[in-house]
Amino acid sequence: MPIGWIEAVPNRATTTRVRRAVKPGRPALRVPVLILSVIIDPEHRRICDLLPQAGLQREPETETDRLLEIERWHLKVGPKLSFEVATAFINGMGNARSAMETLLFLERISPKFIFLCGIAGSLCPDRIRLGDVVVARQINWWNLNKLTREAAKVEEEGPAKYLSLGDHFFRKDIRAEGKQDKFWDRRLARFVDDHQDLLRSNIDRRLLALRSELQADEPYSNRLHCGDIVSWEYVLSDSEVRDAIFHDPYGGKAIEMEGAGFAAAVARRNEEVTRRARAARQVIESDTVGFVFRGITDLCHDKGSEPQEWREVAMFNAAQAVIDFLKRLSPDDFRR
Repeated sequence: MPIGWIEAVPNRATTTRVRRAVKPGRPALRVPVLILSVIIDPEHRRICDLLPQAGLQREPETETDRLLEIERWHLKVGPKLSFEVATAFINGMGNARSAMETLLFLERISPKFIFLCGIAGSLCPDRIRLGDVVVARQINWWNLNKLTREAAKVEEEGPAKYLSLGDHFFRKDIRAEGKQDKFWDRRLARFVDDHQDLLRSNIDRRLLALRSELQADEPYSNRLHCGDIVSWEYVLSDSEVRDAIFHDPYGGKAIEMEGAGFAAAVARRNEEVTRRARAARQVIESDTVGFVFRGITDLCHDKGSEPQEWREVAMFNAAQAVIDFLKRLSPDDFRR
């Protein structure tokens, strides 16, 4: 668990300046890869169901595992690389919860790679369909505030700063989180190009049968996509708002509620570890790299209208995509 403290530092003006710092503790257990999901049925369960089918072997549970709330697995990637994978869940929805619990798990096991695997809604239903998977290149974190009806003010400051909902306007506070560096951006693009049509629902007999029932009127194959994802605090169930977000300069291909907090937590942890390592004149450890994989379960137009079976298809596809990406890692990736 992190150790926090407050120290009062007198300055020359005889006032007191308060400084807050967070001191990362020593991880209780080091596991190179962590896969997080949100504890909404069937998200976490689908990941654990899939791992044995994907070739991962479950490690015997220890008392430390129970205390840290993780399950450990072993993945062998060819003759030169094998590593442990931990799975855990975020206990609730929303970016605040996601940021808090991601930091807890980063503190507990200090992984090199951390994945958020879950579900999302499509902001582009013509191209991003039910059962597809979107891999985030960047998370656009939307915060809405300052409700106003002043159309003149909106016109003066520019429509890109506001979201129109009926006669009202919400001022948008948007920042980018989790933007991949050039190396991982290229790796993700190559992975998506190679695996566009290799999602599990396109090859698994049971999922094929389930999908054919769900797609009786419009059969199609599920695909893997790469692009920006929007993250905010609401359940979106309106096609007009969905389209407005998609066409916004800070829009994306999918929308969800945990990715921004997750990405912010990874960045905050890296900053703090780096700062304290430099202050202690220690060798700086490699940064933790975070990835967001989201399976599409709805089209954000009429929440609950899509059959719930799409959640199973989408989660299996997202989890399989994560495992396929892990299998492309090399020993050099863990030393970067």
